[in-house]
Amino acid sequence: MSYATIDVSVQDGTPEYRLLFEQGTNAYRYTSRPEIISDGVNTWLPAAMKTTEVTQSSEMAKDPVSIRMPRDNALALTFVGGAPDDITFVTIFRSHIGDDVVQTYWKGRVSGFSISADEVEIVCENIFSSLRRSGLRARYQKGCRHALYSTRCGLDIVNFGIDATATAVNGLEVTYTLALDSNGAVTNSNGTVAIPAGYFTGGIMQAVDGMRYISSHSTGTLTLMQASNFLAEAVAGGPQSIILYPGCSHAIADCRDKFDNLINFGGFPWIPSRNPFANEITGSVT
Repeated sequence: MSYATIDVSVQDGTPEYRLLFEQGTNAYRYTSRPEIISDGVNTWLPAAMKTTEVTQSSEMAKDPVSIRMPRDNALALTFVGGAPDDITFVTIFRSHIGDDVVQTYWKGRVSGFSISADEVEIVCENIFSSLRRSGLRARYQKGCRHALYSTRCGLDIVNFGIDATATAVNGLEVTYTLALDSNGAVTNSNGTVAIPAGYFTGGIMQAVDGMRYISSHSTGTLTLMQASNFLAEAVAGGPQSIILYPGCSHAIADCRDKFDNLINFGGFPWIPSRNPFANEITGSVT
């Protein structure tokens, strides 16, 4: 009996749902069945999840899917410490018990989440909703408009990584020491680097649980935009290796002196500070 025949029958269908969450290089697979399911390639784990009905209307933004799960679920834990660094894509598959055909039922991505005492609720938007958004446009501004280490920026992040060791974590603050070469200098792929205070502000810290953005930097201390609970637990057992990538102020001086990347500078630093079309012009013509 085909999937379509079972699906439209009055009593023969026994729906089964499989949920795939893709977060960067990590994948979480769950099934609505009470036992572990293997499709020959992947394993789907049983999980206590409650999913709202999939609906379809003329406005995709009004058709979200909410998924509730226990707070101690492996996927839920990635949201407990704050929003994950990577976009979480969601695919819901539907099949019927006893039938080998599995259909893609719904696809989207996580757009928000909330945490209560014992559960996490993630809200997902339809993947096609992004097609109705306006595309990004270049801005005419003094500072560089390119994201650091992006394609338009042109810098390869690997060439600017600096090895370091995290020795303590206190909330958003990470205490670290830099790795030195045989000459006592700090180096990356481009050579010797001087590390003044603020060098890593706006940059990235790569730790055991992924990357965290650095909001400020002073000598020996980083302040992160999002806490790293995994790093805090790891450091409690001893110092942990991390990699630090410098940040950029998006000013022409940083682009030239810090990264030697002036050819890709995306700003217009000589824009007049006074707009003649927005200020009154007075005076005599004679």
